Amino acid sequence: MAELELSPATILVADDNWVNLELLSELLQAQGYRVICVVDGEQALEALAAQQIDLALLDVIMPRRTGFDVCRAIRSKRETRLIPVVLVTSSTDTSDHIQGIECGADDFLNKPVNKAELLARVRSLLRLKQFTDELESAETVLFSLALSIEAKIHTRRGTATACQSIRWPWPSTLVWPRSWESRCVGPASCTILASWQCQNTSCLSLGR
Repeated sequence: MAELELSPATILVADDNWVNLELLSELLQAQGYRVICVVDGEQALEALAAQQIDLALLDVIMPRRTGFDVCRAIRSKRETRLIPVVLVTSSTDTSDHIQGIECGADDFLNKPVNKAELLARVRSLLRLKQFTDELESAETVLFSLALSIEAKIHTRRGTATACQSIRWPWPSTLVWPRSWESRCVGPASCTILASWQCQNTSCLSLGR
């Protein structure tokens, strides 16, 4: 059976320098990535809101919104908080790196960008994002399953409450037949069987 082809990752590149923008775009497109180019931080936020982005390469110094500002905005929203962010800078000042880390950046690239380093960091971060997406998807499935089970439990409890008013023409002490114990297939069903010991006029208990 032929393997399904995965769609190429979408990378957002934000830089107000057209030379840098074209260079990064060409390097990434040559590797098969889909690249979205913007020239300032405000456009970067608009692109993030409009479509699914797998990784963001942000120049630190940009008009309207800096790379730090965009990174903070990405981390502040549930829809974008898991997107890997790489800050691109020509500064060697340690304070800029510290500020980037505090903003939530995943990595840094120094200008001029080295091709091998760029591609290695991009591949690494996209691989980590794929794992994160898979975990988040599994968590969503488990949460949905838990809600479904909870709904069934509430439904059964409602049925039990409605049935408690039924009176059965059986002896005052009702003992569940041993032949029915084979229905005890798990903790929940065992609880149900154990609860079938009714006194006086009797009740139909479905367990709690």
